Amino acid sequence: MQNNILTIKVQNKIMNDIKKVEDLIEAQLSVKKYRECPLFQDVIDTQIFGISKELELAVEIGFISKEYSASVLSELEDKLNSMYLNLEKRKIN
Repeated sequence: MQNNILTIKVQNKIMNDIKKVEDLIEAQLSVKKYRECPLFQDVIDTQIFGISKELELAVEIGFISKEYSASVLSELEDKLNSMYLNLEKRKIN
């Protein structure tokens, strides 16, 4: 029972942190003056790095699967790459 509660808490923490990063990405895309702000992009990169470390720990102690961790990181990286591609397209146009 205790282990299930811990697993749920860890998963909720990770999901909340992922939501924060997704919100940062959306904010950067929606606010024109922040679209090309390197500092804002560094914050997002740092947050994703932090989530990757959270995921590594959660996998190591058995709270989530390695496959789930990989899919979460892949999804976040895809969103981030999409954001950067959109920024590059806007620079060209």
